[in-house]
Amino acid sequence: MKTLQKSSGKSKRVMSKKLAAALSGRQRKTIDDRDTLFVGVDVHLRTYAVSVWSARLGEVVDQWSQPSLPEQLHARLGAYRARVERVVYEAGPTGFTLAHFLLERGWRVEVISATHSPAPLIGHKKNDRLDSAMLARWAASDMLHAVYIPTVGSCAIGNCCAGASERCASGPESRCKSNRF
Repeated sequence: MKTLQKSSGKSKRVMSKKLAAALSGRQRKTIDDRDTLFVGVDVHLRTYAVSVWSARLGEVVDQWSQPSLPEQLHARLGAYRARVERVVYEAGPTGFTLAHFLLERGWRVEVISATHSPAPLIGHKKNDRLDSAMLARWAASDMLHAVYIPTVGSCAIGNCCAGASERCASGPESRCKSNRF
């Protein structure tokens, strides 16, 4: 660590950028054309937690949180487009909007059954970033079970909903919404 003098006479401790990155765990990994990437997305109503996993390196090479805007995710993943094998997220009350959006733009997408996912180790800390990283890692290991993604048309008429207490909104931003979750 370095100590800098400010004009007021008070000193301030400053870390080098390399040390700060190493301590924060956010140092960006180097990937190349040999990498096959898998993207795990922990989807919530207001946010997405996203992890990009390299099968060659066996680790997360990029990770971020963002608002739940499919357009923004598509744009951010654009840099990895040629190397992404598939994008995965768990089925849940947010519906299939993200899957429909990415499929229409040529991405390989799988919506995963949470009940058929591997169980995390006992004592596993639970948070959105870790969940997205585990999804990406499990996708790279081919350990996930994908569910059927209904077509946009069948979702609009309500066939994507599993129970009578659910309803589907119509329009370009349609989502299956559940009262059960």
